[in-house]
Amino acid sequence: MPLIVDTTDLLENSKEFEEAIKNLNEDGSHLWKVRGPSKFFRRKFSLDLKDMHMKYEPTSKSPCYKKHKQNIELGEIVEIRQGWKTDTFNKIEASEAKKRSKKKDYRGTDENRCFSIIYGTRRDTWDLIAPTSETAEKWVRALNHLLSLYRSREEKQGYERWLRKQFTAADMDKNKCLSFPETLRLLKQLNIEMDESDVKKLFREANVRKSKPGTPEVLDEDEFIKMYFALLKRPDFENLYDSIAEPSGSVGAREICEFLKREQGDDFTSCTEEDCAQMIKIYEPVAEMKSKGEMSVSGFLNMLLSPQFDIFNARHKVVYQEMKHPLSHYFIASSHNTYLVGNQLSGTSSVEGYIDALKRGCRCCELDCWDGENGEPIVYHGFTLTNKILFKEILSDAIKPYAFVASRYPLILSLENHCTEEYQMKMAEHLKNILGDMLYLVDPDENMEFLPSPEELQGKILVKAKKTSRKVKEPALPNTMIPPPPALDDDKDEENKSPSKNRDIDFLPKGDTSSDTTANSIPRVDDGLLPKSSQGWAGPPKASMESLGDDSDESEADETIDYIDGVGVTKKKSVSNDLSSLVNLIQAVKFHSFEDCRQHRKCYEMSSFSEAKTNNFIITSGEALVEYNKRQLSRIYPAGSRTTSSNFNPIDYWNVGCQIVALNYQTEDIPNFFNYALFTNNGSCGYVLKPAILRDPNLKFDSKTKLPKDRGLTLKVRLISGQHIPKAPGNSEVVDPYVEVKILGIEQDRALRKTEVVNNNGFNPVWNETFNFRVYCPELAMLYFRVKDYSNSGTDMHLAHFASPLGSITTGYRHVHLVTLKGTPMIPSTLFVHITVQNHAAEGAMNGSPIK
Repeated sequence: MPLIVDTTDLLENSKEFEEAIKNLNEDGSHLWKVRGPSKFFRRKFSLDLKDMHMKYEPTSKSPCYKKHKQNIELGEIVEIRQGWKTDTFNKIEASEAKKRSKKKDYRGTDENRCFSIIYGTRRDTWDLIAPTSETAEKWVRALNHLLSLYRSREEKQGYERWLRKQFTAADMDKNKCLSFPETLRLLKQLNIEMDESDVKKLFREANVRKSKPGTPEVLDEDEFIKMYFALLKRPDFENLYDSIAEPSGSVGAREICEFLKREQGDDFTSCTEEDCAQMIKIYEPVAEMKSKGEMSVSGFLNMLLSPQFDIFNARHKVVYQEMKHPLSHYFIASSHNTYLVGNQLSGTSSVEGYIDALKRGCRCCELDCWDGENGEPIVYHGFTLTNKILFKEILSDAIKPYAFVASRYPLILSLENHCTEEYQMKMAEHLKNILGDMLYLVDPDENMEFLPSPEELQGKILVKAKKTSRKVKEPALPNTMIPPPPALDDDKDEENKSPSKNRDIDFLPKGDTSSDTTANSIPRVDDGLLPKSSQGWAGPPKASMESLGDDSDESEADETIDYIDGVGVTKKKSVSNDLSSLVNLIQAVKFHSFEDCRQHRKCYEMSSFSEAKTNNFIITSGEALVEYNKRQLSRIYPAGSRTTSSNFNPIDYWNVGCQIVALNYQTEDIPNFFNYALFTNNGSCGYVLKPAILRDPNLKFDSKTKLPKDRGLTLKVRLISGQHIPKAPGNSEVVDPYVEVKILGIEQDRALRKTEVVNNNGFNPVWNETFNFRVYCPELAMLYFRVKDYSNSGTDMHLAHFASPLGSITTGYRHVHLVTLKGTPMIPSTLFVHITVQNHAAEGAMNGSPIK
């Protein structure tokens, strides 16, 4: 349903900007639309208040003019930036600097005349130059005002849409009315536990369209919504409002400004009373209060529920990080066995797996390639019951159309190649014919020290596979056994069933027994516990070399691949020259040792490691693994024993700088949720810049080594209340909610706190509990809220979640908008919190607080 905005009402709420908005709506103005240093196009731009668009009039001189977007809905706009703050304007700035160096009196383009509109999920831009700085300022202020107003109305209407949906579901006889018993049942479903007489009073007050005499009283949809909003009083919020009000009880622009500067962190240190007066016009619903320049409790609530006051930093919802570092300096959103939409043994293989992953921002997809029928390579989990899909269909139906829908930064195709040379040639043919110019085909300079950056590789697809390449002396290594992987299931045991107040609990995933496991616990062929064959142990009949428990890129030589014949015997096949020619910046090689990599390997050579081997590296060679990841890429994949498509905890691997931590995207579990939380950062573009401790060659770091006491920060979380806590699926009872607050990150920082249980209140539970967390490495820390329903007899059910890197958390009074494990918003479920930070580092952002 589109947002409904009344133009008269909109202008009534925009008195300060009324003249400018009317002018831009009726007359518009001519601006230069910029696409590069020498590409300027003069167009007439205007606002369309009826359809809430900004649009321009294209020229019809060129038959190609329709290729470019000619209007943007206000709802599509992510951000308005003034000055030279986009890739296009950065190029213009460099061009201007070059011209000034050659001609001293060169005047060039005034930056004050420039502004950009960032819009859409791909964060595309309209880069514009106004004839004067005053015109640019008029556009920027008017658009920012309309955007704030639009978002405020959108949130309110979204809330009402949710209520109307609940009403329809509760209307059992479909007469578009609710009787009193139906209303009682719906309130219980919405987690509202009230005395029946109080409900009856509100019911009668809302029933303005009285039923006919002798018929039961009923509420229509609008009357129910009116009644529901009458229930929305929040004592916790009213107390906060009273604390900032004048003795007379009024709250005006001055009181709001003082509150924002005192409580809300760096975002509001420069706010003015003029800014706050504008907030009153946007958020205050009562016309009389608005006309007096005052804000009611409802307006104050509307303001603090707006995106500007979300706990997640709004600036981090767009690409804000420097994207010119080498690829190895970023965490990269990565999928394991992307073709599967179910389990590893009998699940469905589908092109939809790739489409879903790409639309969610995944930047590294895996294809397990095998010889198929009729000369066509296929993708599936070999030697299992999973079905087969054509390699070429994945490229044509998923990769080509969806590669850059969610992100413009490079996509990596990780090929696990089991094909004979004939089929490899066919794979190369399809890659070139279908992907065309999207393929990156530039061979690397052998002397290059670092990989190119995501910015340099925008719009390009990189092929990761083995390559026929230079010979490297392979040192002999002992045949060591690796401990099995830990399981991630921090709910396996419900410890301390009754949550106690301010209990300090170190957060470690239950079932992690890696420290107690020895090589002797793994069966060997000689033990008689594993089958033998004339060719040696062939392993279980699973598809990929990854499933065999060893590393898929660690064959006998870098120029061969493991090919499994029809009876499960592993043979060696050469890499096809045709396919090899498409592999350049991400060449899969056999790993020998970290010293070998440091001395002999190139930055464009990388290895894949099983989770078990990586766990061993973290324990025995943590610092060396961090150093390796500063220059070369590493890919970590789940153990073959994870046949249900479960996932490992990715945080330990991020802590040592591993970039491509591959997860089963199809599984809705806690590890995938942590992955979602990390990559929501930086505009959900699939690339997150690693902190300096994992990039800087002059810094040494080991995630297992305790950091000094003068490092890091103390995070204070005051968990005030909850709103509209959802029920667990299938549960008809009102919930007894409590909240777990966790710090995730390096082992030294991990901690868990729990609130008390609030009985029979999922509608507006109040906790008002404060927890302190000492965080030594905030650059790698994540804050995690999990709401659970306490049970006297069974397992406490998960109800809702929120997680974010600590660096994306904002301070002050904030609302936490809760989501499912897949990241789907659970509108209108929220937590209300207050966040403060005490920095312990003497100076330098690296050792102190990343929180603003």
